[in-house]
Amino acid sequence: MASTRNQQPTFDFLTGASPPRQPLRESTFKQSTTVRADINNEDLRARLNTLQYELDTYKQEREVERLQYQTDVREAEKRAEADFKRAQVSLSFWSQEIRTY
Repeated sequence: MASTRNQQPTFDFLTGASPPRQPLRESTFKQSTTVRADINNEDLRARLNTLQYELDTYKQEREVERLQYQTDVREAEKRAEADFKRAQVSLSFWSQEIRTY
């Protein structure tokens, strides 16, 4: 098989270009040099996953607190508006009472 590969032309007469060479040795070498899991890597992965979980949890808690704050502000605005309307009604009632006397 290797001898037939060596017999293939390296120049394409139709297009006038050399065919691209495929680096078989590089690709097989890259696949064989994958990081092997050992105790240190597992500890680091576990720590990384723990920190990622804590970060995600923190972000979720912050979002919940932000939403709660917005809800509290809206409720306070509604109460203030209701108090203002009651005060206006009371003031108009009081003004009418003064005018009648």
